Amino acid sequence: IAGNGERGNELNQLAYPSAIVIDKEGKLIITDNYNHRILSWEIGENIGKVIAGGNGIGNKNNQLNYPSSVFLDKENNLFISDRLNHRIQKWKNGAIDGETVAGNLISGKANNQLSYPNNSVIDKAGNLYINDQFNNRILLVKKGAIEGVPLEKINYSNNLQIDENENLLISDIDQFRFL
Repeated sequence: IAGNGERGNELNQLAYPSAIVIDKEGKLIITDNYNHRILSWEIGENIGKVIAGGNGIGNKNNQLNYPSSVFLDKENNLFISDRLNHRIQKWKNGAIDGETVAGNLISGKANNQLSYPNNSVIDKAGNLYINDQFNNRILLVKKGAIEGVPLEKINYSNNLQIDENENLLISDIDQFRFL
């Protein structure tokens, strides 16, 4: 479906893709972790299109540093867990750079800091839930807020989801459970 089976940085190659979602048009949105980019890939095409990052490793608004996941809101805006930059970047649909909506490039425990965010989801009200992995917590950043509120203390989580009833589902790997 995507990639040519060889690790690389050409538009027909991937390097440790870590997450995939499907947008409203049926395109694959792929987190290409080691290439520090997000690709849009149409089913049946041989190459993808860079829609976020792809400007080398870094911490500028047009760069990513080992992105681990991507979430699409109802307007097809990307919310990228920019893992080694300790931030969540919002890339508006069609934008050439992103804006930081959580975190501040410094790993930390304060409510305006993240430590290796793994993924994030958004509810219907626009609130952002972040799997702040190395802080062992789920952080809620309400729409328009500049810092979050810890919701749940967990041992080690690698995934969050929100179901159609707005229930937050959390994998807690070290406790062998879903919350």
